[in-house]
Amino acid sequence: MEALVDSMTGSGQPLSRDIRGVVEPHFGHDFSQVRLHTGARSAQAAREINARAFTMGRHIVFGAGEYAPQTARGKRLLVHELTHVVQQGTARDGSGRPTPMVQRWSVTGNTAVSDSDADTLWGLSRSITGSGRNWPCIRPVRMQSPAATGSRYPLVIWRGDEFDVSNLTATTGVTLRIHLFDPASQWRDAAIASRFYPGAVSSPSGDPDIDIESAASNGSTSTPIQDFLIFGHAGGNSMWGGAVASFTPSTLLPEEPAPTFEQAEIGLFPRRCWFTRNATARSVGCNSNAFGSDFAATYLRRGASIITTTASVRPRCQGLPLSFGTLLGIPGGCAWYNGLDFATSPAIGATTLEGPFWSVADFHAGTHWATITGRL
Repeated sequence: MEALVDSMTGSGQPLSRDIRGVVEPHFGHDFSQVRLHTGARSAQAAREINARAFTMGRHIVFGAGEYAPQTARGKRLLVHELTHVVQQGTARDGSGRPTPMVQRWSVTGNTAVSDSDADTLWGLSRSITGSGRNWPCIRPVRMQSPAATGSRYPLVIWRGDEFDVSNLTATTGVTLRIHLFDPASQWRDAAIASRFYPGAVSSPSGDPDIDIESAASNGSTSTPIQDFLIFGHAGGNSMWGGAVASFTPSTLLPEEPAPTFEQAEIGLFPRRCWFTRNATARSVGCNSNAFGSDFAATYLRRGASIITTTASVRPRCQGLPLSFGTLLGIPGGCAWYNGLDFATSPAIGATTLEGPFWSVADFHAGTHWATITGRL
């Protein structure tokens, strides 16, 4: 394969300006030296190793018809191969062969200082977290280049530039507990959410994404979220309640708001930075597993997790005579709910699967939970 790459030196096409404009800010790397190979010899080489594409140094070799950046599938493949370019550390030099990345950063506590103009935020993030993709969570403290503005600031790092990596190392943070019920019209649901999870409040903004952003201060170096709870109705990829029409993480992007120097400098980071890397989240609703999977792919970095319900969660009533509740005109004879169970549906007559539970400890000890790890 090295002989093949050697023969390609001087050939291949560069990434288009439009594509570079998207991927360079995402990776924090200059891809001007990358060359794409899509001809017959490239297709044969990919076929020989049974690959859709492969990367050697700054050369990306595509199988027949696999270079298709205009399609979602093609974009994913290109981004995957560009990740290998960054990992092999040759995106900036003229060599066709991969060489190990040398990290020259000087890190003391949560302060990182560049020791070389070749240093990258991707490399700094990778050395701390194991993933270069967390580079947007690094706050610039001092950058010397006049070009360090907008989305291209990661490309103009000079020796002596200083950055704060607190968000990457934080293992403690704030707690946020919200429910999605309207306290006026759904007071019984709101009450049981608060009983089981003290401190839980109805979504302050009516949009949990805004609530998370506000609590985390956009992932500010001092206040990412470490403990999170969301309690409401759940179905498919969404959660909702009387206070929230719909919260659907799959409609949101982890890299938004897109990082710029002006935002990063004051600690306004994208969603992937809003939770600590060891955060624990929990979603309580009628089978919130699909929701949890999307939540993990939108907000949670590797090392964090969300615990989700895998069956319907139903409120239960204990210790109140049926006749007293009936006199109050309350369906089912329950003046207030003080317990929960897992059931085949939230309907009163549905079959109980497990419970009832009268304490949060017993509820959490139930078997209808699943843990989904962070995807970022």
